[in-house]
Amino acid sequence: EVQGNIKSRKNILLFPELNGILEKIYVKEGDPVRKGDLLAEIDDSGLKNQLSQLELQTNLSKTKYNRTKNLWEQKIGSEIQFLEAKTKYKTQQKSVAQLKEQLKKTKIIAPFAGFIDEIIANTGSNLIPGLTPVLRIVNLDNLYTEADVPEKYSKTVKTGASVTIEIPMLGKSYETTIRQTGNFVKPNNRSFRIEAPLSNPDKTVKINLTTKLKINDYSNYKAILIPLRILKEDSK
Repeated sequence: EVQGNIKSRKNILLFPELNGILEKIYVKEGDPVRKGDLLAEIDDSGLKNQLSQLELQTNLSKTKYNRTKNLWEQKIGSEIQFLEAKTKYKTQQKSVAQLKEQLKKTKIIAPFAGFIDEIIANTGSNLIPGLTPVLRIVNLDNLYTEADVPEKYSKTVKTGASVTIEIPMLGKSYETTIRQTGNFVKPNNRSFRIEAPLSNPDKTVKINLTTKLKINDYSNYKAILIPLRILKEDSK
């Protein structure tokens, strides 16, 4: 019997990829979202205008390049003019692509389906990439219990062993199996990590709830069990 915690690999804080002012938040706490949904948007600081101007210049460069190419194929004009037109057009194409990628970073997109658990930043906040969290998104479908098992059970607690997970706060228990056992023994407490999946169809199980794991580390179907209550003791 060991103590564990409920965890999920789909429980993350979303940080901005671009420095700027948080312009809009399109969701509320508790809202369900799908993968790819737009959650929030950062002020683009004029990037859209820059992109429009650069696209106009690129279209002009494309026209010049095509005309120079046609003339060069007819042996009219110099090769250097053709190469200069081609280089300018290709360079501007790459600049347009880079600006479009930068514009994508102004939008904060849901990386997976789940629920908006918490909105941390406020509209108008100055966001710093990697430092200012915007919101937390959580998915409660694929939960698992993680626990540390003493090293003396390393021979008997293996992948596939049956486990009963009890959640005292909910008064519920679940039957599952160990899907992963760690290969590293922690030197501070001489234990190794185990992981057991947990179904959560009604979404009542929450992340970080404390659990009690009862692991079947030995079975003998031929053993005869005698209840302790029927044993009597005499003076001998």
